[in-house]
Amino acid sequence: MTKFVEAISTYKFELVVVDNTNIHRWEIQPYIRMANAMGYDIEVVEFQVDQIWQLKVLAERNQHGVPIAAIAKMAYEFERFNGATVIPFNG
Repeated sequence: MTKFVEAISTYKFELVVVDNTNIHRWEIQPYIRMANAMGYDIEVVEFQVDQIWQLKVLAERNQHGVPIAAIAKMAYEFERFNGATVIPFNG
């Protein structure tokens, strides 16, 4: 969160991307509130992951050692954000 705040307040970058595992809608709200307060336009982008093979690909690619069981749990608990741009995950 600190780097995000610096990016929008200190450096005032034109484009700021938050790449985070925001599973629940409430987790993204602080980013949206701060960005709106600083005059940024917001676009939420979600990858659509609803097949087991997709979860396996994500488990293989992740750089934090998160096991597939944890990734599956996050996918199960994921709350879609109204108005988000949804991109199908094709691997």
